Amino acid sequence: MTTSVAAVRELYRFRELVANLVSRELKVRYKRSYLGMIWTMLNPLLQMSIYTIVFSSVMRFDMRGYPVFLLSGLLPWMFMHQSVSQSVPSLLGNAGLIRKIRLPKAVFPISVVASNLVNFGFSLAPLVLILLVTGTPITPAFAFLPLSILVLVMFTAGLSMLASSLTVFFRDIAHLIEVFFSLWFYLTPIIYREDVIPEQYRMLIHYNPARHFVAIFRGPIFEGSLPSLSSFTWALGLATGSLLLGWAVFHWNDRRYIHYL
Repeated sequence: MTTSVAAVRELYRFRELVANLVSRELKVRYKRSYLGMIWTMLNPLLQMSIYTIVFSSVMRFDMRGYPVFLLSGLLPWMFMHQSVSQSVPSLLGNAGLIRKIRLPKAVFPISVVASNLVNFGFSLAPLVLILLVTGTPITPAFAFLPLSILVLVMFTAGLSMLASSLTVFFRDIAHLIEVFFSLWFYLTPIIYREDVIPEQYRMLIHYNPARHFVAIFRGPIFEGSLPSLSSFTWALGLATGSLLLGWAVFHWNDRRYIHYL
Protein backbone atom coordinates (compact mmCIF):
# COMPACT_ATOMS: atom_id res chain seq x y z
CA MET A 1 0.00 0.00 0.00
CA THR A 2 2.83 2.39 0.92
CA THR A 3 4.60 1.85 -2.40
CA SER A 4 1.34 2.43 -4.30
CA VAL A 5 0.76 5.73 -2.51
CA ALA A 6 4.34 6.77 -3.25
CA ALA A 7 3.84 5.86 -6.91
CA VAL A 8 0.70 8.01 -7.09
CA ARG A 9 2.58 10.93 -5.53
CA GLU A 10 5.40 10.49 -8.02
CA LEU A 11 2.90 10.49 -10.88
CA TYR A 12 1.44 13.74 -9.54
CA ARG A 13 4.93 15.30 -9.44
CA PHE A 14 5.22 14.62 -13.17
CA ARG A 15 1.91 16.33 -14.00
CA GLU A 16 3.72 18.89 -16.16
CA LEU A 17 5.15 16.07 -18.24
CA VAL A 18 1.64 14.68 -18.68
CA ALA A 19 0.50 18.12 -19.90
CA ASN A 20 3.41 18.26 -22.36
CA LEU A 21 2.65 14.75 -23.63
CA VAL A 22 -1.00 15.71 -24.12
CA SER A 23 0.08 18.78 -26.10
CA ARG A 24 2.46 16.67 -28.19
CA GLU A 25 -0.21 14.04 -28.82
CA LEU A 26 -2.71 16.62 -30.06
CA LYS A 27 -0.16 18.33 -32.30
CA VAL A 28 1.00 15.06 -33.87
CA ARG A 29 -2.56 13.81 -34.34
CA TYR A 30 -3.60 16.83 -36.41
CA LYS A 31 -0.27 17.62 -38.07
CA ARG A 32 -0.61 18.47 -41.79
CA SER A 33 -4.39 18.39 -41.44
CA TYR A 34 -6.19 21.37 -42.96
CA LEU A 35 -9.14 21.11 -40.57
CA GLY A 36 -7.11 20.20 -37.50
CA MET A 37 -9.17 19.76 -34.35
CA ILE A 38 -12.34 20.48 -36.30
CA TRP A 39 -12.20 16.76 -37.13
CA THR A 40 -12.93 16.14 -33.46
CA MET A 41 -16.35 17.65 -34.04
CA LEU A 42 -16.85 16.33 -37.58
CA ASN A 43 -16.11 12.67 -36.85
CA PRO A 44 -19.05 12.04 -34.46
CA LEU A 45 -21.36 14.02 -36.75
CA LEU A 46 -20.32 11.96 -39.78
CA GLN A 47 -20.74 8.69 -37.91
CA MET A 48 -24.10 9.82 -36.58
CA SER A 49 -25.23 10.75 -40.10
CA ILE A 50 -24.21 7.35 -41.51
CA TYR A 51 -25.93 5.36 -38.77
CA THR A 52 -29.02 7.58 -38.97
CA ILE A 53 -29.32 7.03 -42.72
CA VAL A 54 -28.78 3.28 -42.41
CA PHE A 55 -31.10 2.64 -39.48
CA SER A 56 -33.75 5.31 -40.09
CA SER A 57 -34.02 5.12 -43.88
CA VAL A 58 -32.65 1.78 -45.07
CA MET A 59 -33.64 -0.47 -42.16
CA ARG A 60 -36.75 1.57 -41.27
CA PHE A 61 -35.76 1.89 -37.62
CA ASP A 62 -38.31 4.48 -36.54
CA MET A 63 -37.50 6.39 -33.36
CA ARG A 64 -38.22 9.93 -32.28
CA GLY A 65 -35.07 11.99 -31.77
CA TYR A 66 -32.83 9.23 -33.08
CA PRO A 67 -29.88 11.55 -33.94
CA VAL A 68 -29.74 12.76 -30.30
CA PHE A 69 -30.16 9.20 -29.01
CA LEU A 70 -27.36 7.98 -31.27
CA LEU A 71 -24.89 10.80 -30.67
CA SER A 72 -25.33 10.69 -26.90
CA GLY A 73 -24.26 7.04 -27.04
CA LEU A 74 -21.51 7.43 -29.62
CA LEU A 75 -19.57 10.16 -27.82
CA PRO A 76 -18.74 8.27 -24.60
CA TRP A 77 -18.07 5.12 -26.62
CA MET A 78 -15.68 6.91 -28.99
CA PHE A 79 -13.81 8.40 -26.04
CA MET A 80 -13.37 5.01 -24.39
CA HIS A 81 -12.51 3.17 -27.62
CA GLN A 82 -9.96 5.70 -28.83
CA SER A 83 -8.34 6.07 -25.41
CA VAL A 84 -7.82 2.36 -24.87
CA SER A 85 -6.77 1.65 -28.48
CA GLN A 86 -4.21 4.45 -28.49
CA SER A 87 -2.93 3.46 -25.03
CA VAL A 88 -2.12 -0.08 -26.14
CA PRO A 89 1.22 0.88 -27.81
CA SER A 90 1.94 3.83 -25.48
CA LEU A 91 4.75 2.10 -23.56
CA LEU A 92 6.23 0.40 -26.61
CA GLY A 93 6.19 3.65 -28.55
CA ASN A 94 8.10 5.46 -25.81
CA ALA A 95 10.61 2.67 -25.11
CA GLY A 96 13.58 4.90 -25.94
CA LEU A 97 12.52 7.56 -23.43
CA ILE A 98 11.76 4.95 -20.76
CA ARG A 99 15.26 3.45 -21.10
CA LYS A 100 16.97 6.84 -20.76
CA ILE A 101 14.98 8.64 -18.06
CA ARG A 102 13.62 7.52 -14.71
CA LEU A 103 9.98 8.53 -14.67
CA PRO A 104 6.59 7.03 -13.73
CA LYS A 105 5.65 5.04 -16.81
CA ALA A 106 1.94 5.55 -16.13
CA VAL A 107 2.31 9.06 -17.58
CA PHE A 108 2.10 7.54 -21.06
CA PRO A 109 -1.34 5.83 -20.94
CA ILE A 110 -2.64 8.62 -18.68
CA SER A 111 -1.59 11.29 -21.19
CA VAL A 112 -3.37 9.39 -23.96
CA VAL A 113 -6.59 9.36 -21.93
CA ALA A 114 -6.14 13.06 -21.11
CA SER A 115 -5.66 14.02 -24.77
CA ASN A 116 -8.80 12.12 -25.72
CA LEU A 117 -10.63 13.86 -22.89
CA VAL A 118 -9.74 17.17 -24.56
CA ASN A 119 -11.16 15.82 -27.81
CA PHE A 120 -14.22 14.62 -25.92
CA GLY A 121 -14.80 18.15 -24.65
CA PHE A 122 -14.65 19.56 -28.18
CA SER A 123 -16.98 16.82 -29.46
CA LEU A 124 -19.72 18.07 -27.13
CA ALA A 125 -20.13 21.07 -29.46
CA PRO A 126 -21.84 19.06 -32.24
CA LEU A 127 -24.02 17.44 -29.61
CA VAL A 128 -25.28 20.85 -28.49
CA LEU A 129 -25.78 21.78 -32.15
CA ILE A 130 -27.92 18.69 -32.77
CA LEU A 131 -29.95 19.44 -29.63
CA LEU A 132 -30.67 22.94 -30.90
CA VAL A 133 -31.49 21.79 -34.45
CA THR A 134 -33.86 19.04 -33.28
CA GLY A 135 -35.46 21.21 -30.61
CA THR A 136 -34.45 18.86 -27.80
CA PRO A 137 -34.69 20.74 -24.49
CA ILE A 138 -31.60 21.22 -22.35
CA THR A 139 -32.80 20.36 -18.87
CA PRO A 140 -31.24 20.85 -15.40
CA ALA A 141 -30.21 17.16 -15.61
CA PHE A 142 -27.32 18.34 -17.81
CA ALA A 143 -25.59 19.46 -14.62
CA PHE A 144 -25.04 15.76 -13.89
CA LEU A 145 -22.89 15.26 -17.01
CA PRO A 146 -19.54 16.25 -15.41
CA LEU A 147 -20.04 13.45 -12.88
CA SER A 148 -20.93 11.01 -15.68
CA ILE A 149 -17.77 12.01 -17.55
CA LEU A 150 -15.62 11.65 -14.41
CA VAL A 151 -16.86 8.09 -13.86
CA LEU A 152 -16.27 7.29 -17.54
CA VAL A 153 -12.72 8.67 -17.34
CA MET A 154 -11.99 6.52 -14.27
CA PHE A 155 -13.18 3.38 -16.08
CA THR A 156 -11.26 4.27 -19.24
CA ALA A 157 -8.04 5.12 -17.40
CA GLY A 158 -8.12 1.73 -15.69
CA LEU A 159 -8.63 -0.13 -18.97
CA SER A 160 -5.93 1.94 -20.66
CA MET A 161 -3.31 1.20 -18.00
CA LEU A 162 -4.25 -2.48 -18.03
CA ALA A 163 -4.09 -2.74 -21.84
CA SER A 164 -0.81 -0.82 -22.16
CA SER A 165 0.80 -2.91 -19.41
CA LEU A 166 -0.23 -6.30 -20.79
CA THR A 167 0.76 -5.35 -24.35
CA VAL A 168 4.41 -5.10 -23.27
CA PHE A 169 4.36 -8.84 -22.50
CA PHE A 170 1.69 -10.01 -24.97
CA ARG A 171 2.08 -8.15 -28.27
CA ASP A 172 -0.94 -9.92 -29.76
CA ILE A 173 -3.19 -7.60 -27.76
CA ALA A 174 -2.36 -4.83 -30.23
CA HIS A 175 -3.88 -6.94 -33.03
CA LEU A 176 -6.88 -8.21 -31.08
CA ILE A 177 -8.03 -4.97 -29.48
CA GLU A 178 -9.92 -3.65 -32.52
CA VAL A 179 -11.70 -6.98 -33.01
CA PHE A 180 -12.70 -6.92 -29.35
CA PHE A 181 -14.02 -3.37 -29.53
CA SER A 182 -15.96 -4.08 -32.74
CA LEU A 183 -17.77 -6.93 -31.02
CA TRP A 184 -18.25 -4.90 -27.83
CA PHE A 185 -19.75 -2.01 -29.82
CA TYR A 186 -22.57 -4.13 -31.22
CA LEU A 187 -23.24 -5.69 -27.81
CA THR A 188 -23.71 -2.22 -26.33
CA PRO A 189 -27.05 -0.37 -26.81
CA ILE A 190 -25.61 2.58 -28.70
CA ILE A 191 -27.30 2.39 -32.10
CA TYR A 192 -30.38 0.58 -30.80
CA ARG A 193 -32.66 0.51 -27.75
CA GLU A 194 -32.36 -2.42 -25.39
CA ASP A 195 -36.02 -3.34 -25.81
CA VAL A 196 -35.58 -4.19 -29.53
CA ILE A 197 -33.25 -7.08 -28.68
CA PRO A 198 -34.96 -10.51 -28.65
CA GLU A 199 -35.49 -11.86 -25.15
CA GLN A 200 -33.08 -14.77 -25.57
CA TYR A 201 -30.19 -12.40 -26.33
CA ARG A 202 -30.81 -9.72 -23.72
CA MET A 203 -28.58 -11.49 -21.23
CA LEU A 204 -25.59 -10.47 -23.38
CA ILE A 205 -26.66 -6.84 -23.08
CA HIS A 206 -27.59 -7.04 -19.41
CA TYR A 207 -24.11 -8.09 -18.28
CA ASN A 208 -22.31 -5.67 -20.57
CA PRO A 209 -20.53 -3.09 -18.36
CA ALA A 210 -20.42 -0.47 -21.13
CA ARG A 211 -24.23 -0.12 -21.12
CA HIS A 212 -24.10 1.59 -17.73
CA PHE A 213 -21.64 4.23 -18.92
CA VAL A 214 -23.76 4.93 -21.99
CA ALA A 215 -26.86 5.12 -19.79
CA ILE A 216 -25.48 7.66 -17.31
CA PHE A 217 -24.36 9.90 -20.18
CA ARG A 218 -27.42 9.47 -22.37
CA GLY A 219 -30.03 9.89 -19.61
CA PRO A 220 -29.51 13.61 -18.93
CA ILE A 221 -29.23 14.36 -22.67
CA PHE A 222 -31.84 12.25 -24.44
CA GLU A 223 -34.31 11.59 -21.64
CA GLY A 224 -33.77 14.88 -19.83
CA SER A 225 -33.58 13.15 -16.46
CA LEU A 226 -30.99 11.87 -14.04
CA PRO A 227 -29.75 8.32 -14.69
CA SER A 228 -31.22 5.60 -12.52
CA LEU A 229 -29.53 4.94 -9.19
CA SER A 230 -28.89 1.38 -10.32
CA SER A 231 -27.03 2.44 -13.49
CA PHE A 232 -24.95 5.03 -11.68
CA THR A 233 -24.09 2.66 -8.83
CA TRP A 234 -22.98 -0.01 -11.30
CA ALA A 235 -21.00 2.52 -13.35
CA LEU A 236 -19.26 3.93 -10.27
CA GLY A 237 -18.44 0.45 -8.95
CA LEU A 238 -17.09 -0.71 -12.33
CA ALA A 239 -15.10 2.50 -12.75
CA THR A 240 -13.53 2.16 -9.31
CA GLY A 241 -12.75 -1.52 -9.90
CA SER A 242 -11.25 -0.80 -13.33
CA LEU A 243 -9.07 2.01 -11.99
CA LEU A 244 -7.79 -0.02 -9.04
CA LEU A 245 -7.14 -3.12 -11.15
CA GLY A 246 -5.46 -1.17 -13.93
CA TRP A 247 -3.24 0.69 -11.48
CA ALA A 248 -2.39 -2.48 -9.52
CA VAL A 249 -1.35 -4.43 -12.63
CA PHE A 250 0.56 -1.47 -14.04
CA HIS A 251 2.39 -0.78 -10.78
CA TRP A 252 3.13 -4.47 -10.12
CA ASN A 253 4.81 -4.80 -13.53
CA ASP A 254 6.65 -1.48 -13.32
CA ARG A 255 10.15 -2.92 -12.79
CA ARG A 256 9.66 -5.60 -15.46
CA TYR A 257 8.85 -3.32 -18.42
CA ILE A 258 12.47 -2.36 -19.08
CA HIS A 259 13.37 -6.02 -19.79
CA TYR A 260 10.66 -6.42 -22.47
CA LEU A 261 10.69 -3.08 -24.25
